Amino acid sequence: MGHSDDQVRELRQRAARARYIAAGFTQRDDRLRIIAYAEELERQADALEAPTPKAQPVVHEQMQVQQQSAEDPKEDPKDD
Repeated sequence: MGHSDDQVRELRQRAARARYIAAGFTQRDDRLRIIAYAEELERQADALEAPTPKAQPVVHEQMQVQQQSAEDPKEDPKDD
């Protein structure tokens, strides 16, 4: 996942720059707005790093259905 690694690195660098810039602002509202932006960038980076959920529950349910239908004995037409 090199592409995601690059995206994560870029987001974290942008967040760090935003925090650095925010430190230079004298107006509290401006500083808080920039810090909120930095936090959003960090959340996005965290989301990219998070493991992606697998579709195993769906596959598992399908397997159960197949197993149940295989376990249900059906009358063999040859026995008639």
